[in-house]
Amino acid sequence: MSRLLLALLACLLPALTACADGAQPAPDAVEVTEPAAAQSDAPAAGLRELARGQHSRYAEGRGSQVLVLRTEQEFAAFWRKHTGDDEQAMPTVDFSSELVIAAIDQQRTSGGYAVTVDAVELRAATITGITVATRHPGPRSMTTSVMTRPYHIVAHPRPDER
Repeated sequence: MSRLLLALLACLLPALTACADGAQPAPDAVEVTEPAAAQSDAPAAGLRELARGQHSRYAEGRGSQVLVLRTEQEFAAFWRKHTGDDEQAMPTVDFSSELVIAAIDQQRTSGGYAVTVDAVELRAATITGITVATRHPGPRSMTTSVMTRPYHIVAHPRPDER
């Protein structure tokens, strides 16, 4: 299990440095955890879920990524890539009081995977860490045989960035 955590962390950290469309990579302190079996996929206190699913089309770079989107323009550019040709309505976000955090897992060869933005750590009104939990199927789990790219997109209150 610890090897899996190390492998996921190794995949996440390089991806944090490569972001397009002005999106800010998440802080270097991204913690990847495996939630307990009883843990809910509901967003943590202070987070407002905007979207969650199995088929993100956002593919900037390889591996898992965590993005911090601070403007409507950044979010709109991300949303177009995330939804592809689908004309899904972009969730409403008040960027004067919120920002968006998007966790996108690497492409998977089956179902049964999920990512959840669990917590955002602030220090002196600056985001210093984001905890993303991953869920994966067990060795004997039955899963769908389909390519997936799980994602979780949340709004977080904008820190006072003076």
